[in-house]
Amino acid sequence: MRRIVLTALAAIAFTTMGFAQSGITVTGNVKDLSGKGLQAVSVSLLQAKDSSLVKADITDAVGKYQIASSKTGKFLLSYNLIGHEVKYSAAFEMQDGQSYEAPAVTLEAAAKKLQDVTVVSRKPLIEIKADKTVFNVENSINATGSNAMELLQKSPGIQVDNNDNITMKGKTGVKIYIDGKPTQMNSKDLAAYLKGINSNDVEAIEMISNPSAKYDASGNAGIINIRLKKNKKFGTNGSVTTGFTQGITPKGNGSVNLNYRDKQVNLFSNVSANIGRYENDLSLYRIQRDSIYDQRSINANYNKNLNLKAGADYFINSKSTLGALVTTSFGSSEWTNNSTTGVYYQPTNQFVKSLKATNSIPGSRTNVNANLNYRYADTSGLEVNVDADYGLFRGVGRSFQPNYYVDQNGAPLYEIVNR
Repeated sequence: MRRIVLTALAAIAFTTMGFAQSGITVTGNVKDLSGKGLQAVSVSLLQAKDSSLVKADITDAVGKYQIASSKTGKFLLSYNLIGHEVKYSAAFEMQDGQSYEAPAVTLEAAAKKLQDVTVVSRKPLIEIKADKTVFNVENSINATGSNAMELLQKSPGIQVDNNDNITMKGKTGVKIYIDGKPTQMNSKDLAAYLKGINSNDVEAIEMISNPSAKYDASGNAGIINIRLKKNKKFGTNGSVTTGFTQGITPKGNGSVNLNYRDKQVNLFSNVSANIGRYENDLSLYRIQRDSIYDQRSINANYNKNLNLKAGADYFINSKSTLGALVTTSFGSSEWTNNSTTGVYYQPTNQFVKSLKATNSIPGSRTNVNANLNYRYADTSGLEVNVDADYGLFRGVGRSFQPNYYVDQNGAPLYEIVNR
């Protein structure tokens, strides 16, 4: 048997780290009683069994919407616009790769009742503002039992692929901010960090398609700002939350918050953790020239993350605030792949050889960020922010990827090893 050993910083092998899943697409349009398209209607794709949110979208200027999701099953749609009656569609079932055009929906203005009026202030799930779209998840069912990455998957206009790459309205290179401050991490470490943020700690997600001059110029493709909850109660208080998800494998998360606040000082801290194994199956059938490649793979990623945050705000007066913040993130992960690919001669469909490939990429990361900030804001709307930041990042990763070629009896032909 021949043996070839390749050593490289980035090994490229026959196995693939992408996933060939096309998902589902739901389209439709919403009109008013005159037949004119309604803009800014919140359209939610819900699981039919429990009405849990899968994905949300907003209608455009002519009332059209398009929702893409990797999930399959039985769904229904809800339509919500302030001042109008909420409507629901009939349930429908979808399989991977299918598209569905929902029947047109007409929304009617809500009937007004003048007597026995009770005013209740509650934010809508999706808000359309002049400079951004806001996905309000605080105190909603969407903020339970998940993490910040899963909330992004449900947000309108945002797509997260199976490699945890984030795009907004089809644009790559989106910058992620936490409480108005940019994150300085690559896509893999950012995904691990977001999975460590408990969804119960998230107040809202802001999607800014055209960032103003106040944001870093590198965010021209769009900015996603994740606003975490801030406890404004006076005195000492705290909270403990936990979450559990069962898919192919179990996953869990939890967080602890502790705060102290008076008229002069606000002290706050948070500890959150996430642990879980994420698994995907891949079936890929390809024809290249005179060869057929029939691949079957199981890809798994086991993550453990711990995030710590501590900070203080000193209220100099009613207009000026001086603050300090330290955030740290520790994580470890191991990505594994087990793949078998049959190779056939296409004209006769004759078996040629089989490739058995395995890959293991263990790694760890440490991220520490410190921030000093000053904020001035008066009643006229003038706001001045000054920030000084220091960041430290350390990441370690290894890869071992042997590829074995065997004949139809399983006897070895040769192997290629990537390190």
